[in-house]
Amino acid sequence: MNQLIRTSISIIILLFLTMLNTHALDNTGKDDTLQYLISLHEKNPEVVDYIIPIAKHYKEIEKYDRATVWYMKAAKIQPDNTDILFSIGLLQSWTDHYLTAIEYFDKILRIEPNHDDAKLAKARVLSWQDKRAEALSLCEEVLKNNPEYLDAYELKARILTWEEKYVEAIDIYIKMLHMNTNNKKCREG
Repeated sequence: MNQLIRTSISIIILLFLTMLNTHALDNTGKDDTLQYLISLHEKNPEVVDYIIPIAKHYKEIEKYDRATVWYMKAAKIQPDNTDILFSIGLLQSWTDHYLTAIEYFDKILRIEPNHDDAKLAKARVLSWQDKRAEALSLCEEVLKNNPEYLDAYELKARILTWEEKYVEAIDIYIKMLHMNTNNKKCREG
């Protein structure tokens, strides 16, 4: 089979596995699959579809530094891809690189001003830095755009709890329970 056909088949298989949300790299032979993806990337370094599964694999096994390296390779190829930038921002926040994380979330918001996930992720990082007023403001923006976004309510309630505004926090948790009675975060709040 010629290289173009093998590459096309590989891309189709990767897309199929991604659509099924399987963890192909967690099955037996994961090292073979990973090495195969790396070899495909080495032969075709401009193909982001080879890079992303590698980055996701390292993210899933909590090797965040390696995942970041792979996502950054993808970002060099597609610098305005907000999904890639968001993944880098999350990884930076999880590894306590808060300022870098905020830079990535801000870049996303310059590209796509109503990216609620980036706003909420930034709000979460700001709350960890005790910048609660700014974090609450971002939660409000998200809820204005998307009044059903339970994670935004949850973060807002958590921040209000830290601020010892318990009545307001309880009201938000009650509102969340009315929106989704099975929400574990609400019941624990």
